[in-house]
Amino acid sequence: MSASHTPGPLEIRPSLTGSGRSFAITSNGVRVALFENKADAALFVAAPELLEALKELEGIQTGPPPDRYYREDWRQVMRKVSAAIAKAEGGQP
Repeated sequence: MSASHTPGPLEIRPSLTGSGRSFAITSNGVRVALFENKADAALFVAAPELLEALKELEGIQTGPPPDRYYREDWRQVMRKVSAAIAKAEGGQP
């Protein structure tokens, strides 16, 4: 299945009105979503990276299990997974 979505990277920017709302913006400054809740905004901007990491993880899992020949590939994917999860939870990767 191929979905058309706003490609990353995305960033969170606070609204300048003082309302506490946040915008998700593209790397060229286009606003793509407005959020009342910063946690929702954090998850939204992490979505492209989460998708990429999960697709990579899926690719590894359809092949041979991670044994000594695949350990470094596994570690690299898990670092991406960890960074994407941290971003989705509002932290820094």
